[in-house]
This record gives sequence, structure tokens and C-alpha cells, in this order.
Amino acid sequence: AAMLESSMLELKLHVNEFIATSQAEHVQAYRQVKDKLSTDLVQAAEQATDPDRQQELTQGSKLLAEYDGAFQQVVGNASKLDLVVQEQLTPQGVAITAGLQKVLTDARNIGDMNGAFGIASGQKAYFECSSLVNSFLLTSRDDYAKGARDGMKAVSSAIKKLQKDQAELVAMDATLKDEAKDKLLVSISSAADAYDQALQSIISLKHERNDLIDKQLNLIAPKFTATLGRVRVSVTNFQGELAQRTKAEQSRNELLVLSSTLACA
Repeated sequence: AAMLESSMLELKLHVNEFIATSQAEHVQAYRQVKDKLSTDLVQAAEQATDPDRQQELTQGSKLLAEYDGAFQQVVGNASKLDLVVQEQLTPQGVAITAGLQKVLTDARNIGDMNGAFGIASGQKAYFECSSLVNSFLLTSRDDYAKGARDGMKAVSSAIKKLQKDQAELVAMDATLKDEAKDKLLVSISSAADAYDQALQSIISLKHERNDLIDKQLNLIAPKFTATLGRVRVSVTNFQGELAQRTKAEQSRNELLVLSSTLACA
């Protein structure tokens, strides 16, 4: 029983380490401990002679299966989150940064200080947004998520203003038409929209992850621990009763031997 409790503690340790780091090595370590614990529970239930203890061990196996199911969902959630970050958020962030820098450089080269100021404001909003996204990924705090969404709105607004200003210039002087710049601004705007969509997906996945942890893992674990605790108490009581019976039997045998010896004398 003590070994079962020790395995459960080790199992929860690997789960907590994965939740903190999302490193695959902790999933592998978890699986090894989980498989052994599952086998030990089944064997203990088969060997148990007390019906109540056998029922507790069977319940322990059921709770372990539920705990494992919840943890596998957490692992799957982490994989989805990594995919969104790597294949959506990060590439769009690179596109926004490179695009705004190109527009800023071009504006400075032609002496467009007003345009350069507007672009710099967009860059500042993006970097603040990016920083808040990283903070949200680490903490899941909703205020960081809101700040990041607001920051991306500011980026989109800055790009739209650049497009509006460019259109007004062309309306006054058609020779100022710059198709390359127009195309670049459209590309940056599309990247900003895609970045915001990726951010929404990340926020949803993080909320889903938190629900899995709070409403499943953290609720199942205490039940499992309590079940194994009752098994330990049951085994301890059984061992105590067995020791008392053995002692009583030994005393009875000694008394019989003494009685036989006296009779022979």
C-alpha cells in the first residue's frame, strides 16, 4: 500500500513538471510510472482477501484511468498550442516585423517623417503585444491576453491609417502611386489579422488547459490519494490484527506445552 502511494506521488510530480515545462521527457517518465502503478493496482486487487479492500483497489484503478485520460488531454492541448505558436503566431509576427521595418526604412529614405512616426507607433504596439503574448503563455493571466489583443488592434489601426494616408496622397497626385508599397501594406494587414486569429486560438487553448487541470486533474488526484490512503489503513489494521492473532496463538501453544510438561511430571 505504501508503494502504491509512493507511485502516485511520483506520478503527480511528473504531471506537475510537464504542466510547468511542457517537456516531452516528463510525459515519458509519467507513462512508465503510470503503467507500473496500473499493474500493481490490478495485482493487489486480485490478491486482496478482504472484499472492502478489493473494492477500494478496483476504485483506485478506475480513478487512475480517469486521471490518465485527463492528463492525455492536457498533453494533446499542449501539442495543439505549440503548433499554433510555431506555425501561425511566430511566422505572422516575423511578417509584421519585417514588413513594418521595410515601410519605415522607405519612409525615412524619402524624408517622410510623418509616415515614419506612424509606422514607429505601429512597431511599438506590436512589440508590446508580442511581450504580452509571451507573458500570457507563461502565466495564463487574462489581463495579459486582453492587453495583447488590444495591442494587435493598435497595430491594425496603424496599418489602416498608413493605407488611408497613401490613398489620400494618390488622390491628390496620381504620380505618387506606389503599387509595391500598397501590396506590402496589404500583406502586413493580412499578417496582423492572421496573428490576431492565432492569438484567439491560443487564448482558447490556454483556457481549455486550465479547465482540464482545475476541473479534472486537480479533482481526481485527491480522490485517488484518499482511496490509496484507505487501502493503506486497511492493510495496516489487517497486519495488526494478524499480529495479535499470531501472538494469541503462540501464547496458547506455549500454555499447552507447559500443561503437557506438568502432566508428564
